[in-house]
Amino acid sequence: MNTEYMIEELHRMDILPVRHYRVKKMSGTTDKTVYRLTSVGQPSYVFKKDNPNEIIHVERFFQAYQNIELFSKLGYVDPEKRFLVYTHIEGTTHIHCGKKINWLSDLVTNFFNHYKEVEVNESWGSLVSPSSSWHAFCMENIDFARTRIQQHLTDEDYNKVKDLVDWLAQFEQEDKKYLVHGDVGVHNMVFDNEQLVGVIDPDALVGTSMYDFTYAFCSSPDDLNVETLLEAANLLNHGPINEQRLIAEVFVSLYVRIGTCIAWHPSDLEAYLEVWEYWKEKMKG
Repeated sequence: MNTEYMIEELHRMDILPVRHYRVKKMSGTTDKTVYRLTSVGQPSYVFKKDNPNEIIHVERFFQAYQNIELFSKLGYVDPEKRFLVYTHIEGTTHIHCGKKINWLSDLVTNFFNHYKEVEVNESWGSLVSPSSSWHAFCMENIDFARTRIQQHLTDEDYNKVKDLVDWLAQFEQEDKKYLVHGDVGVHNMVFDNEQLVGVIDPDALVGTSMYDFTYAFCSSPDDLNVETLLEAANLLNHGPINEQRLIAEVFVSLYVRIGTCIAWHPSDLEAYLEVWEYWKEKMKG
């Protein structure tokens, strides 16, 4: 599939306002390629190619949350599910974020509190590869993280996290299932002048709003303290906050995040390891 040719076709279909764009590759894997389309005096767009199964689930997320101001607007989905086009949100990711309590509070009130429930019989976990239970999904996450973490944290640390995942399983039957972003960290948040202006690149899951909340909280090593956590968590409208559960969820999310940090943001590792000791003390309380 020739990207330039498809852009011209989208212009002829009145999907894109001009014929010629500057095409810049943003990121991608073997199956996924993402381009930013820019033209002087015109809005920017994102042209994303992926395998059809992935495109189907990204389209579902876009359609569910088209009215969310922080999320891009879907412009077009190829009938053969080879690609989609959506509006580009201007700003920076992962840097110039401002204080965590500010952007996390915005994320709760303007994104997480608008999450939509899915059918109770829909499977937990990834839309592409569902898990047998939410407990199984969480175990897959920590086991994968452990393969990266072993030289930095101990088996005792892993066993503590595993015990917490087992303990958290008691809430599974009462938890509502939501269509959640699945990868809502600072690397997928867009900031402008230290203000949160967008959320991008969903890896859509059937999960809990608590999962995305603690994922976001742990996605940068700054202000990872109980005070920031509780202040933002009190804004969640998906049921009362169980503080013991909330802290356990953070401990699990933090373990997974350290594994991600080692792979993608190793410069943050020292700060995360310091924070890990802080939360180990909180778990003793």
